[in-house]
Amino acid sequence: MERTNRALQTHGVAANIAFSNLAFLNNSVFMTLFQAILSADLTGLRAEIDRLQEDGEKVRAVVGCGGRTPLHVAAMSGSAAMTEMLIDAGCAIEARDHRGWTPPVFAIFGLRPDTLRILRRAGAAIPEDLALHAAILNGDRIAADRHSRYRDAFNRRDRAFLLRPHFSPENFVSDCVNRPEMLRTLLEVGANPNLNTGTLPLTTACYQKQWEAFDLLLDFGAQLMPADYDGEHPVELALRYDAPPLLDRVIERTQQPKERTRILHFAMRKACYDRNAELVRRLLAIDPGLRHHPWDDPLTIAANRGSLEIVDLLLAAGPCDIDGPASENSRSTPLMFAVRSGNRELVQRLLQAGARVNPRDDEGVSPLYFACNQESWSANYSEIVQDLLDAGADPTVRSEFGRTPLMTAVLEGGPDVVEVLLKEALKTSEPADLFAERDDNGNSIHDLARHRDDDRIFAILKEYE
Repeated sequence: MERTNRALQTHGVAANIAFSNLAFLNNSVFMTLFQAILSADLTGLRAEIDRLQEDGEKVRAVVGCGGRTPLHVAAMSGSAAMTEMLIDAGCAIEARDHRGWTPPVFAIFGLRPDTLRILRRAGAAIPEDLALHAAILNGDRIAADRHSRYRDAFNRRDRAFLLRPHFSPENFVSDCVNRPEMLRTLLEVGANPNLNTGTLPLTTACYQKQWEAFDLLLDFGAQLMPADYDGEHPVELALRYDAPPLLDRVIERTQQPKERTRILHFAMRKACYDRNAELVRRLLAIDPGLRHHPWDDPLTIAANRGSLEIVDLLLAAGPCDIDGPASENSRSTPLMFAVRSGNRELVQRLLQAGARVNPRDDEGVSPLYFACNQESWSANYSEIVQDLLDAGADPTVRSEFGRTPLMTAVLEGGPDVVEVLLKEALKTSEPADLFAERDDNGNSIHDLARHRDDDRIFAILKEYE
């Protein structure tokens, strides 16, 4: 069984789909033949056939799980020599499994023109509704034209067609991406390059890095932006797997300005999210205007990801909306995200570029609040708090719970942050008045400190009280 599992792992997806349930393969003779076929052991297969013949047994009588014969297995997952050997040994070329599938059907399913050719030469018949599949598999354009009445089979998903689910466009159009000659024939006879049955053909081409197929699909009208059932865009995959060459190819092949701009903006947002500064640099060289977007603003994404290098690239490309919203439904600013990332240099860069220091998000929270509710053992957040205060941050602004930044720091922030805010607050308030302030729940600074129960906070409060 272990040997068979290793064989399955090395012989492709088709074998895994059709023969994964090994618990039911209880015919030991079939298992021996099965292992030899999947292991490409031609000598072992010959030896087992000879042994059966010496014992007076017939190879054609060997049947495994689901009514499959060794010839079914060889047609899809073996070699042409094995297929021919099993036919010569007496295996029935028209044997049907429990679904009624014959060895030629398995050869078509496995995209195996070599084994299909051997079976056809031996007299095996092709099911009429798979005649077009077989013609394409063999690269026979004349035969494909002759069976034109089945062309719509590649572009529909009705109940009748799903009786053979493994021959859906997903498996035939998409699986042909690593066989460009088959793919071209398939597209020429009318297959839809955009049919989404879970996986787009263009998405498959990106996954497998089949760039010849990628170009071919674009030639026949494949669209770059629709997502498959997993939400994957072909452009996103192209950028993920081979960004510079694919980006150039996409730009070159996209003729419509609106679609081209949409793709470039998508690439920019993806590059900012992935912290891919090199790709951002290339995109800005193509179009400096890509630094702007009405929502999913690149500067906001870069700040959220804590990438100082990308923020510098965007700011250097020209004027940016330094306080641009993160999305059309949010009022969070790049400075807020930079503060939350804990990147002091990034915070300073945005402040130097003119970022407003007291904006409020949808919950009424300011950048200073974000710095105060971060528990940090480094001095980084206290330095960020000091930078914000030096830039004019309001230490008296209250959150949705009616808490000042100092109250928030006492409850959630680092001790160094508490000390910085205490010093700032005592510049304009008397200690008695400061410690008497309460939030919306009636909690004073001392109440919040007791709730936190941190000796470091108690010590700082006692020092400044």
